[in-house]
Amino acid sequence: MGGSLEAYYWSFGEMDFMMIADIPEAMAVKFSLYVGASGVFNGKLTPLITVEGMEAATSTELPSMRLPGE
Repeated sequence: MGGSLEAYYWSFGEMDFMMIADIPEAMAVKFSLYVGASGVFNGKLTPLITVEGMEAATSTELPSMRLPGE
């Protein structure tokens, strides 16, 4: 798959388990579509953002635009 499984936890409550995997974004999308289409899994895929990724996102200048209602 081109990634690695970082952690896997069993849990009580709404979800039975949680895993943290480090895989390329394109592979994460393909994996979620494949598993979701199989019907054997019902869950959530939550991408995590690195500190560097968040800094890059928040330092990006946004274009001038008007918000709805302005």
